[in-house]
Amino acid sequence: MSPWFVALEQSLAQWLVEREWLALLDDRAPWWLLTHYPEASDVMTWLDGLCIAGYLAGFALLFGAVTFAGCNWYFVLWRW
Repeated sequence: MSPWFVALEQSLAQWLVEREWLALLDDRAPWWLLTHYPEASDVMTWLDGLCIAGYLAGFALLFGAVTFAGCNWYFVLWRW
């Protein structure tokens, strides 16, 4: 796991605890949505799910923007 992702998630969790917004730290998500096996110490919180979704969305936006810019540059350069 990326150390940047872990640092981001821990800082978000600390920020939530300081403001007493504990709903995102709840670990009672459905098993089909997020992992929930407490007897195996394998539990994900709502914050984990939001961080993963945000990470995927951010990467998709970045990759899409780079691809779009690259295609535009290519077509402007070669003027099809």
